Amino acid sequence: MEVLSLEREAVYRRIREEVPFSFGEIAILAQTFHISLDNIVGIGADTGRASGCLVMHMNFLNQPQKEDYDILEALVFYFKLIKGSPYSEFGFIGNTVPQLFYLNYEYLYKLHLLKWDFQTNNPERRKPLKDIIPPERLKELNTSYQQEIRHSTKSSIIFDRNTFRTLVSDILFFYQVRLITKEELIKLKEELQALLEEINQVAITGAFTTGKPVDIYISHLNIYTTNLYFHIDTISSLAMLQSFALPDTISMEETTIKKMKIWLDSFQRSSIQISQSGEAQRIHFF
Repeated sequence: MEVLSLEREAVYRRIREEVPFSFGEIAILAQTFHISLDNIVGIGADTGRASGCLVMHMNFLNQPQKEDYDILEALVFYFKLIKGSPYSEFGFIGNTVPQLFYLNYEYLYKLHLLKWDFQTNNPERRKPLKDIIPPERLKELNTSYQQEIRHSTKSSIIFDRNTFRTLVSDILFFYQVRLITKEELIKLKEELQALLEEINQVAITGAFTTGKPVDIYISHLNIYTTNLYFHIDTISSLAMLQSFALPDTISMEETTIKKMKIWLDSFQRSSIQISQSGEAQRIHFF
């Protein structure tokens, strides 16, 4: 009670989960008792996996494990802290479209799951797009934590210059191998056009719909993988690594996170900014 300068009843309401702890209160508790915010949230808990690293199961699309849902629920809680932190930072660098954009589009979302299924399943078990039905809870959790990301105080997104060419190539490939129908192809084209317009508007305004600023870049160098960097406060950061079509590995190992930040900063210096600038390059890109 003394630590948080709260009355006894106010503390009990938080303990009973009738009132949530604010980010400031959580940060004070973490600093006072020398506890990492990762441990408070639960992401850093022992899950029986590699130390400092959480990996989604390869079959999480078809048969999500409890541990997969636990990780996603912890991420949702973790990213809710973004709203209350003046130090929060989000960084994306990759040759794919960030989840925070395509999750709102039914067919594009299923396309990424189709690619995941294609890359991680035996040929005889691969599904066509029409049979890709993501678990509702999986989509809700993904959507929830991606929405929280839009509240970051500072955000940077670095696109590979061939991101959308690659996406179109993927769509045509799956159409040619008959995993996508002609009707689905038309739907994907419509959604892709809407997605391009959405990202273009974000670039023009330099902000998400939440009003939080975002810097968007096009890299002059080729980007061969997709990774994400998150910083909540001075003692809490994590990196998400993408092995296949979706981010599937979460690292809280300090060295990995530092290298990720250095890598992102390096690419940013060799990129051209198209948010609120670089109009000719932005028009050409989209």
